Amino acid sequence: MKDASKNLSKSQGLRQRAEKQLRKKPSDDSELQTENFSAILQELRIHQVELELQNEELRRTQKELEDSRDQYFDLYDQAPVGYLSTDARGIILQANLTIANMLALPRGNLVGRSLYLFVARDHHKALLDLLKPRTGGSGKQTLAIEMIRQDSSLFHAQVESAPQLVNDDLSLQFRMAVVDVTERKRTENQLSKSKERYRRLIETMPDAIFTLLPDGAIASLNPAFEKTTGFIRDDWLGRNFWDLLHPDDLDVAKKAIHNALAGKGGIAEETRILSSTGDYLIFYFIVEPEFDFGKVAGVWAVGRDITKRKKYERALRNSRDTLEAEVHKRTLELSQANQDLREGLEKRKQATEELREQKIELEFKTVELEEANTALRVLMRRGEEDREELENAITQQTHRLLVPRLQGLLESGLDQNQQRVVRLLISQLKQITSSFAQRLDSPKFGLTPREIQVAMMIREGLASKEIAEVLNVSGDTVATYRHNIRRKIGILGRKVSLSSRLSEL
Repeated sequence: MKDASKNLSKSQGLRQRAEKQLRKKPSDDSELQTENFSAILQELRIHQVELELQNEELRRTQKELEDSRDQYFDLYDQAPVGYLSTDARGIILQANLTIANMLALPRGNLVGRSLYLFVARDHHKALLDLLKPRTGGSGKQTLAIEMIRQDSSLFHAQVESAPQLVNDDLSLQFRMAVVDVTERKRTENQLSKSKERYRRLIETMPDAIFTLLPDGAIASLNPAFEKTTGFIRDDWLGRNFWDLLHPDDLDVAKKAIHNALAGKGGIAEETRILSSTGDYLIFYFIVEPEFDFGKVAGVWAVGRDITKRKKYERALRNSRDTLEAEVHKRTLELSQANQDLREGLEKRKQATEELREQKIELEFKTVELEEANTALRVLMRRGEEDREELENAITQQTHRLLVPRLQGLLESGLDQNQQRVVRLLISQLKQITSSFAQRLDSPKFGLTPREIQVAMMIREGLASKEIAEVLNVSGDTVATYRHNIRRKIGILGRKVSLSSRLSEL
């Protein structure tokens, strides 16, 4: 309905313009004769058909233009890239739906507002530089900034801007394309972290890692190369890898590397590598191709120093050989021992038979011995009674004869040392006949006669020096006696007085 009224007003405007031109330039009607009316009418009809055809063509062209315009606006609004136009102050003049969705705002709320409101404050200066007029060149610029959504969340954006003069008033405007690159930034950050982890992994690996160019030149080395070989990495960068290898191992290593250059992985076992000392280390290499855009650009070689392992393996083999020889020797010895054991068993059987016969004989002898033991016990009991009678007689003689004479000797004018010795003799004679001496002589303690003598002196209160003078021995000997007495009566290592303990006995 709106298009029809628009077309009507347009046709009325055209008629008014035509009437105005006719008034300025009147037409020549001299040819309008009666006889010419049929030809003129026919010409007018033809002209009318031509105009109708032209009008139809114009309407079709107009429809195509309208469709193209609609497609353009659909493409503009639904584009995956945000489009907007601003003036030199940053006021938004136009915006598509994509940029509105990026900012989480209705498109109507964008037009007329400053672009600075949707840009993080740290990037205002960069945006200000972007909106300055440029001289020379196309003036196109690319800017990476952070933009702000309606909920105050930030996202990374890449802005491409181009200045443009508006025809009607020659004012400067900026056409901008905005792309949300948050995911790309996140991917770049993850890639950067992955590169850093990869670099740290390579730098900290205990295995030596080589990257080789197709001609065998060393492109890179990790720190483990220095640690294992003792060489400085920078001294070997650019040099040929073959210079590191033992001449006898070149063929094996070259074969593995050529396979890698052909796109296949390989292993070079027990490859000898030169060290800074001039010796060769044994390495186990894993070789893999390095690809660049789908093509082999070089070789990765990861080498593990197995010199110590090989040394241990050789030692293990030697130990195993020694063990096998020892097992063989022991096997022979065990075979001989088994043979000896079998022979011993035969002898034992014979001995068993002999023992059985001896047992019978011993049983008869046992009966005889039991009868002899009975008679012996009677004799021992009589001997014990005789011993007790003898001890009593000795005790009586000691107290009746020896002790009084020794006491009389004390009164015969002896000096002090002699008197001490005599008193000691009297004390020991009494103790010998006492139950204390008998207890010390018990097998329970196991004291020697000299240790019993020293114990009696200690019980009488004599010091070690005095005991040494009486016995005519050194102080160390008396200390040894004291140590043995403490041990035998069970107080060694305890804080118990030896004299007190002997008195308790």
